[in-house]
Amino acid sequence: MKKSKFARWYVKYIIKTPLVFYLFLSGGILLFLILSLSLKMDIMQTAKAHVSGREVVLDGEYDILSDELYLYRNRNEEVFRLLIEGWEKTGGGTVCTVEDGKSLSGNMNADIVTGSQTLLEKIFAGTGGRG
Repeated sequence: MKKSKFARWYVKYIIKTPLVFYLFLSGGILLFLILSLSLKMDIMQTAKAHVSGREVVLDGEYDILSDELYLYRNRNEEVFRLLIEGWEKTGGGTVCTVEDGKSLSGNMNADIVTGSQTLLEKIFAGTGGRG
């Protein structure tokens, strides 16, 4: 019975001297680490909000790191993406001034970006830094 060329190569370089296997394994681990450290993800927090015109008042004080704000009543129906012109912390709340209120008013839910993390932090931290 004659062995194929690949079978002879496999036995010679993988079975007898596992150098190729260790190089492949090390390359895979290195690639995983590089990609998971370079991929950044936003940490979103959901807050109750009262919307009136261009002003959005969030319940609680937040450090907003993005210029975007997502408003919705039911996330499955419609989500409004608004650009933040400015924000300030007030007594127990955060007031955001948005570019276009899209004639929204009333109580809504708001998703805001409060931080960022790498994919590696997300995998090994478990909670994602939300404490």
